[in-house]
Amino acid sequence: MDSVNPGWDPISLADAPPGVAPEEITDHSHALAWFTAEYRVLLAGVAHAERAQFEGHAWRLARTLVDFLQRQGHWPGLVAAQRSALAAAQQVGERPGQASAHRDLARALSRVGEREEAEGHYRAALKLFGELGDHTGQARTHRAFGALLDRLGRHADSLYHAHQGLDLYRVAGHLSGEAGAHNGVGWAHAQLGQYGPALDHCRRALVLLRQTDDRHGEANTWDSLGFIHDRLGRYRRAVSCYHRALVLIMQIGDRYDEADTLHRLGDSRWSLGDRAGALRTWQRALRIFDDLGHPDAERVRDRLVRATGPAARATSAGPGPG
Repeated sequence: MDSVNPGWDPISLADAPPGVAPEEITDHSHALAWFTAEYRVLLAGVAHAERAQFEGHAWRLARTLVDFLQRQGHWPGLVAAQRSALAAAQQVGERPGQASAHRDLARALSRVGEREEAEGHYRAALKLFGELGDHTGQARTHRAFGALLDRLGRHADSLYHAHQGLDLYRVAGHLSGEAGAHNGVGWAHAQLGQYGPALDHCRRALVLLRQTDDRHGEANTWDSLGFIHDRLGRYRRAVSCYHRALVLIMQIGDRYDEADTLHRLGDSRWSLGDRAGALRTWQRALRIFDDLGHPDAERVRDRLVRATGPAARATSAGPGPG
């Protein structure tokens, strides 16, 4: 996931009412705690700003909420905020705001299962960013669109968008974005069973990520490497990669990615013959997915049923594969 630059000019303290002062945010943990405590107020602020015709405040404030709401799984709130943001930006003809809102609304819609509508918003975002000559905006949209197509099983299309994102990040000189795009290309190759190019791109991503402080990009890349090694039958190496990803994901506080990685880690543990460890890992993933109300819970629940059914118990005495 790319970090979101709110692009919001700070308000001068001279404009603030008496007694109002900004809160100093010291680190990531402090920021996460602040957003956790205040996000409902901020969502209400987005809706109020749109109603009060403070359109610039509405779309910019909504934009600053994207990463937090996405990582915490507050997708219905994210959908509502981005619908307000898009309407506000359209009311004043703010094309950069419209492009960002189209993209971020698409990301949220894809999480709540409205994938056809999401695809339309991604295409609208790409058109606007292209007209604006915003290479970074285009690149981010290609990456997010590719992730949606990946979830739809359209892996060749996903690879195309991943490559588009990589090329655009290079043109923009956006190092962290280029690193994440390498991971996106690697993941798409892995989904197509092309593990050589997949490993190459993910390793390039890690080299670039060492020059940045993008923990989320690094976590995603270790997760991709875990998947690739699992598919190559290197289950111990896969488990090690997933563990490295989880350490970073839990620092960031991305609950969906935590559950998603746990699901794959459980698969690798099962293939390694660690049945008990696999069951514990899938149960952790299921608790998070259920808490998020995400449909991926059903995939994990089905995996647990199959792993604990009569057929699985009949083979549990023998050595595991891998």
